[in-house]
Amino acid sequence: MKRINKKNINTPKYWDIVYKAELLKGVHRIELERFRKVASMITNGSTVLDVGCGTGEFVDFLCLKKDKCIISGIDFSKVAIIEAKKKCPECDFFVIDIMEMSKTFSDIDYIVSFETIEHLDDPPDFINEVSKTLKKGGILFLSTPYDNKVTGGDEHMYSFDFQDMVDCFEKTNLWSLIIIMRYSANLKNMFVVAKKIVD
Repeated sequence: MKRINKKNINTPKYWDIVYKAELLKGVHRIELERFRKVASMITNGSTVLDVGCGTGEFVDFLCLKKDKCIISGIDFSKVAIIEAKKKCPECDFFVIDIMEMSKTFSDIDYIVSFETIEHLDDPPDFINEVSKTLKKGGILFLSTPYDNKVTGGDEHMYSFDFQDMVDCFEKTNLWSLIIIMRYSANLKNMFVVAKKIVD
């Protein structure tokens, strides 16, 4: 994995400003191709945690598709979580630093993390935190720009290709990679499905 920016501007305050601006403009972060793919792989009646859920678009989508799932979302932006609660009041949302999610959640069946890992200072540490939060046999759905083909200006800390992502998961022997592929019309994004195989 390649470090792109030295200083990490991704703070709760920064993202509060971003989400306020997007909400004023009516911007919603919806990517139906990815949403449908993940929803089709989630078993009804399971627990699902959307990590870095933003304003709750995927949680809202999944709630309509999987009405028997227990779905929660976490983000460190208070602005995002307030909006997510309005959008999907039947689900639970929490203002939590995702690098400390295992202090609040455990034994989750599915964790979803869309376009988040590239914003973090320590991606392998994030994968480790996910492993502490999932149950054995639990599944992580992760997406990120492939080789920084979707540029994020100063927001993206890292860029990943296939080998980088494999290395993140193979550092621990806790995971089995099920899917690792590029997707979207221009193949700019990477989609990863990994199963936790060891407690």
